Amino acid sequence: MATAPTRKDRRHDRNGVSVVSPIDPTSAAFLLAENRSQPMHVGGLQLFEKPEGAGRNYVREMYEEMRDGKDIAPLFLKHPHRSLGTAGRLVWENDTQFDIEHHLRHSALPRPGRVRELLELCGRLHGTRLAWERPLWEAHVIEGLRDGRVAMYTKTHHALVDGISAMRLIQSVLSTDPDRRGMPAPWGFLPSSAKAAKPADKAEHDLAQVPIHALRTAFGITAEAAGLPAALLRTLNKGLRNETSALSLYAPARCSTTASPGRAGSRRRTGRSSGSAPSARPPGRR
Repeated sequence: MATAPTRKDRRHDRNGVSVVSPIDPTSAAFLLAENRSQPMHVGGLQLFEKPEGAGRNYVREMYEEMRDGKDIAPLFLKHPHRSLGTAGRLVWENDTQFDIEHHLRHSALPRPGRVRELLELCGRLHGTRLAWERPLWEAHVIEGLRDGRVAMYTKTHHALVDGISAMRLIQSVLSTDPDRRGMPAPWGFLPSSAKAAKPADKAEHDLAQVPIHALRTAFGITAEAAGLPAALLRTLNKGLRNETSALSLYAPARCSTTASPGRAGSRRRTGRSSGSAPSARPPGRR
């Protein structure tokens, strides 16, 4: 069983016991508003082309490299907790029994391996709520598409990562440079030295490169979950009744899709949105 190593950056008291941290009101609202018909997670699907000369075990090796990574960001190691010890207040607590194989999974599509089978699988995965007992995220590496592409479906709770942060996180682990190697997984830990090396205006520059329609989508998803502007909610509800009901976030991959957390009932839908980024490299391959 692969588990996360103990890191110096995890918060502990003098006796080595994990210290909890309060959950901010916005994240707590996402957690408390969740129910069977209104899950509060967002899912994303990306499609990648294999590099030339990739062997039969390429996808398996990519999965194993991501699974065996030793560094995991603290954000992806915490889960919500509430008990008498916290006076009923929601707090973030480190998962002392973290198992990467629960969060990262390798799947294969049944024949004939069309996009239809891929969306059916992602629909089933997206219909399951994330358990509070574990960190609120999942990633699935999927092979078996008849055109040879590799898919990666991710599911993250809104309480953990907001829409814009998710877009920037995806951008940070993908490259359009075919010669760039060693891209980390989205949940990988970025050393503080690497963070300090970034220019002060890097975040503003990256955000400026995100198309305005993507920002509107990200704000729309948050508004839907929190029940904010009524006019925007009406627009989103119209989209949910359409056959392509998914609300797409921008990601620098050949094809990306997201499934919104709206009231879609027991039969959830998925849709597709295409973008262009030549030679997008999936995370985990060196």
